Amino acid sequence: MRLEVCCLDRVGLAKDILMILEGYGINLLAIDASNQGFLYLQFAEVNFDTLSELLPLIRKVEGVHDVRTVSFICLLYTSDAADE
Repeated sequence: MRLEVCCLDRVGLAKDILMILEGYGINLLAIDASNQGFLYLQFAEVNFDTLSELLPLIRKVEGVHDVRTVSFICLLYTSDAADE
């Protein structure tokens, strides 16, 4: 399962979302973030009922504009990061 979170770039936002996942016992497989307003999360498939509870909770996190499932996780890299 992959989620795309449209959000503000703020300190602690990922932690707040990860705490929600932790509360459901969800193990994160991958995460990618950008200062362009997106956070991508990948974890094992969850049932519809769990997803129906998770999405509204994530939307309530301060700075989150929206969250949706996506078919792939977009890895965000810049040319500067590749040079390091």
